[in-house]
Parts: sequence; structure tokens; C-alpha cells
Amino acid sequence: MSIWKHNSFNAKNKITFLRNRTIFPLKLEYEQCYKCKMKTEYPTTKSVYSRECYIEGFGQYRKKCYHEITNDRIIIKQFNLEYLL
Repeated sequence: MSIWKHNSFNAKNKITFLRNRTIFPLKLEYEQCYKCKMKTEYPTTKSVYSRECYIEGFGQYRKKCYHEITNDRIIIKQFNLEYLL
């Protein structure tokens, strides 16, 4: 039997169900810092193009670790990607 045909499932319940449903319930996981392996503030589902402290070819860093490794090096930013030289 379809859940839509159930007697207690009226139009108001259907609208509430559709608003609150999750099609693919994903567990929220956070990126690990490449240097210290601690969790960063960025979920794995967030695009790398909108993150800070991400270096292409290495990965995501926490702000503290990012500033430690980039202190004496040059960072080239090209097309929203950062490269460590």
C-alpha cells in the first residue's frame, strides 16, 4: 500500500512530509588537515573553490597549519586554485 493512500496521510501531512524529506541522508563529515590530521571547519561536501586554506595537489589545511607552511614560501593563486612553490 502506498503511503499516500493511507487514511491518516492527508494533504497537510503530505506537504509537511515533502518539505522535511531527505532524498539521500548523508552523514556530515569534515575534511582533515593535511599536516596535523585534525578536522577542519569545511565539510567534505563543500566545493574546494569556495574554501580557504586549500592547496591544489596537497589538500585542505587548518588556518594555523596553513600559515605555518606558507610563512616562507610563495603561494600562486590561479583560477581559484592555490599552488605552493
